[in-house]
Amino acid sequence: MSAGALDDRVNNLTLPEILSKVGDTVSRSTALGSRVFRKMKPWNGKVVQQAIFTDESDLGQYFNGVETLSTSIDQNTVMMNWYPTGFAQPVGVSLFEQSVNETSAGVISLLQSSMDYASISLRNRLGVDLYLTAAGKAFDGLLNFIDDGEENSSYAGLARSTHGTNINADVTETSTLDLDVLAASDDAASVAGLMELTPNALLTTPAVWSLYESLLEPAKLAMYKATGVPMVTWETGTGETVKYDGGMMGKGGYLALDFRNKLFIKDNACPTGNIFGVNEMLADFHSLKIKGLKTIATGTKTAEGVYDKVQATALQFREMMSPINQLAEIGIFVVAGNLIHRNPRFNFRVFGITGV
Repeated sequence: MSAGALDDRVNNLTLPEILSKVGDTVSRSTALGSRVFRKMKPWNGKVVQQAIFTDESDLGQYFNGVETLSTSIDQNTVMMNWYPTGFAQPVGVSLFEQSVNETSAGVISLLQSSMDYASISLRNRLGVDLYLTAAGKAFDGLLNFIDDGEENSSYAGLARSTHGTNINADVTETSTLDLDVLAASDDAASVAGLMELTPNALLTTPAVWSLYESLLEPAKLAMYKATGVPMVTWETGTGETVKYDGGMMGKGGYLALDFRNKLFIKDNACPTGNIFGVNEMLADFHSLKIKGLKTIATGTKTAEGVYDKVQATALQFREMMSPINQLAEIGIFVVAGNLIHRNPRFNFRVFGITGV
């Protein structure tokens, strides 16, 4: 009999124990999506607009007497425009199967687990898409506003060929990551002395995060003949340690990193080889409230993984409804509105990174 297998004497007479949570083995971190949907503004009107200056006035002049001063009027502005769009994720459940599930032998709610599955799928999808350039009816992503014209010829209705000096971000391609590259990119995306006009967070992949970590840790640290050092062995229980009184213990690796006092965040949804320096203070997700839908802010209830700990606040839900010709219920999760950035110049992107 193989390990864990039982013969019919046991199988036919003993019920299994079904644990009360579904393990989410699919989701990983979607840090950008979580940060975007925690900071929302209500959508108002048919379009969100913002005027930006495109040039300085050249009417100023020096004088030292009674020279005739210019009385001309000028102000060079253009309008940025963002339009609303939406993403819908259906959730469906058979009434027949739900009835079976709701008997006394049911352990995990079929309806609730179906809703958790749908909301997880939505959040994973948007976590990836928010990095990308909007295609079709998708939300604007980081590649829409953190760009110099290679990914998008325009942003918010403005052509980069005409207004590139006003809306282009700093974009650098390099296979080798070093501190000089990051410093130059951050300098190009910053106004000296004003933290509000500089990227405040750097988002990257776990692999690039580890490359950056290696730049800050040229040597491992060792503790020689340290007494009372916490240690875990095969005999220690979960969360327990024993004291180690031996000769030396190696220490290495960081739990958190920053660059110039900016958060350096690893995100599984980030495209390979990229670092995005984002000024989040000038970015907002404007959320359009859909008539008849409820706004919900909750983590998963039956799924055990990323999203039972990380809540979303941008989700709306259309209550479950039954089709006229099916014994089923269908609901819809919705996120509507758009991600805008009011001044794309104060962001940067480094891509193509493969090593240090």
